[in-house]
Amino acid sequence: MKKSAFKICVNFLYITLLGVIFTSCNYTGKHRLRAEVAQNRVVVVQNALDLINRLKDGHLIEQNLQNRIDVISKQLDTIALYKANSATINLEVNNCRYTIYNYIADAYRIGINIAENISDTLDFDKINELNNIVLQLKSTEGIDQNDIILIENFETNLKLFAEKNENANDYILFAPLNSILIRNLTLDLQIINLFFNEAFVKYEEDIKAFPLFIFDEAKLKELTNEPYQDKTILVELYKLKLIDEVKASKELLTIEVNNSSRALEIFDAMNSKLLKDDFTTQDILGNIEEIDTLLHKNVKANL
Repeated sequence: MKKSAFKICVNFLYITLLGVIFTSCNYTGKHRLRAEVAQNRVVVVQNALDLINRLKDGHLIEQNLQNRIDVISKQLDTIALYKANSATINLEVNNCRYTIYNYIADAYRIGINIAENISDTLDFDKINELNNIVLQLKSTEGIDQNDIILIENFETNLKLFAEKNENANDYILFAPLNSILIRNLTLDLQIINLFFNEAFVKYEEDIKAFPLFIFDEAKLKELTNEPYQDKTILVELYKLKLIDEVKASKELLTIEVNNSSRALEIFDAMNSKLLKDDFTTQDILGNIEEIDTLLHKNVKANL
């Protein structure tokens, strides 16, 4: 009888221990996923800001090529015979959307701290920081009414999250900000596409307009490595060389914008799955890896 009781007790402890281990592993897996998703939000918005910052500063082409075109343009400006446009190609940024992206990036960074907090105790300093971001977003000059509605939804979610409402988690919390980012960034990527296509036409026009007299014939022969004596031919060949370099930059930028658009589509689909609770951990981690791969290609292209 004593042996039987002892055996039952051991079995009970064993089952209890297995339950604790299973619960712990499951919690760790969910916690890891929350942290991965939170970090991915920051990656997506920061990639957008990096792209916009480069284009608004006029960095469309490889720097060495830009420097060569700038030298020629400035020289021609000083002799008042030619006005080059290449040095002034900059993306006109919508200040409202640009401000929104920066506030969302700040909110997402706070989201990493929230997601990485494995205790049941909320950090109310972080909640207050998010409330301040809500106020800043609402006061952004020129903000769209649709965005204001989403910001108010975020504010409501934040209150529920702070109250530890059973229907509140950080996927739901940040969903309105995700929607704002996706809607506005989709528009900006379309604008960027139009912008740089027009900008590269401008580059080509400027290069083709470089006058014959500014080129040194001996240097041209070295640079073009062509067997022609006629300076006009050598100049035209050199211009084609510059234009080919510009086109190569355009191809890289086209790939970068396409990668950013595709990453945003995956980001949107992934967050929809998280909201519907219709996902596996492996599925979401796969989406994050896809996004990271696409945006990592963008970083490598600009090294």
